[in-house]
Amino acid sequence: MNASTEGAHEAGGQAQSQDEERIALANPERMFFILLKARQVDDLDEDIENDDEDEGDADELELLDDESDEDEQLEAEADGAAEYLEALQSLSDDERLDLATLLLIGRGDFAVDEWDEARVQAAAMALSQIPSFIVSISEAGDHIEDALSALGYSFDEFEDSLQK
Repeated sequence: MNASTEGAHEAGGQAQSQDEERIALANPERMFFILLKARQVDDLDEDIENDDEDEGDADELELLDDESDEDEQLEAEADGAAEYLEALQSLSDDERLDLATLLLIGRGDFAVDEWDEARVQAAAMALSQIPSFIVSISEAGDHIEDALSALGYSFDEFEDSLQK
C-alpha cells in the first residue's frame, strides 16, 4: 500500500471486501486501459530524467550519441503523451467522471466511502477539462490503480483477461 492509499484508509476508507457490492463504474476496462497509458507516459518521463542525470562525465562522441537517443526518447514521449491524451478525450462523460473520481480517491483527497462526495467534486470540473487535469497529475496511473484496488477491482485480473 502506498502513501495515497494509506491516506484514503486514514480518512476512513477501506478496501471493498469481495462480499460487499462494489461501486459500478461505467467501464472498468477503460479505466485500466487509461491506467496503462498513464504508466507508459510516467515510465518515459522517468527514463528521460534518469538519462539527464547520467550525462555527467561523457565525452563529445558519447554526447552526440546521447543527443540522438534523447531525440528518440522525446519523440516516443510525445507519441505516448498524444496517445494518452487521445485516449482520455475519447472517454464518455460518465467515464471521465469515474476517472476523475478515481484519481481524487487514489491520491487521498477522498476516502473510498466518500465516492459520492468525490464524484460531486469531479463533476464540478468542466468535462472537457478532465483529460487535461488527468494528464497534469504526476503518477496518475498509480493513483488510479490505488483507487480501483480499494474499490475491489483487480489489475491482475484485468491483465489476465487480456491474455485469454
